[in-house]
Amino acid sequence: MSIETLIRAGARPSGRFYDTAFIREYGTLESLRAARYNTCYSILLVDIEGADNGTEDGKAVYADIASAVTASVRSCDVAGSNGPGQILVILPETDFFGTLLTIRKLARALDPFLSTRALSIIFSHATFPRDGKGFGELLSRASALVKEKRSSMWETMHMKDRIFWEIIAHLASTPRREFNSSSFDAGAGMELSEFIVDQLNELIVNEVARAPQQRGILYIASKKISSALPIIKTLGLA
Repeated sequence: MSIETLIRAGARPSGRFYDTAFIREYGTLESLRAARYNTCYSILLVDIEGADNGTEDGKAVYADIASAVTASVRSCDVAGSNGPGQILVILPETDFFGTLLTIRKLARALDPFLSTRALSIIFSHATFPRDGKGFGELLSRASALVKEKRSSMWETMHMKDRIFWEIIAHLASTPRREFNSSSFDAGAGMELSEFIVDQLNELIVNEVARAPQQRGILYIASKKISSALPIIKTLGLA
């Protein structure tokens, strides 16, 4: 059965990983369907750095990630290759927020690959008609976002692997290392007290009280604000 026949019948191919020509043709037809019935749909790009790099091992990693993607998306979603190192997913009748939920689901599914291999995975998406009036515009928008994220400081400086104060130091061009900066990995596996959040808040307030000339804004969020909160008591003593 051809892709045109599938579209006319109201059916969608699923459960397989398709080649670039098929997935792009399907995206074009999905745009026509969405425009005709006045509905939305989204595309999602999974950009993988370190896989499908021409080596046999890279191709195997790409195939494993492709399998994880097809297993995680809905039965109505269609996934396929968008060229080396990229996976394109068509999400019928899915708006901007629905796409974000899909990205969260895929991020959890692909996390094991990041912890065991030297990979970098970036998600990008675009929604019809919000980001474009046709599939080509959506794909261009999503591809541009991938390039923007790849060239961002977050990616080029590998900030996701740094602790908060180390990131601030790099942005301020004042490197802090050794005793001024430590990794939280040092406490990995240790049991945390049930009062750990209260203790951290108390530490922060005391630091502010010790050096009030260091200006800044501290945001404290709580389900219910009351005078019994430990942070309120600490603020009263500071």
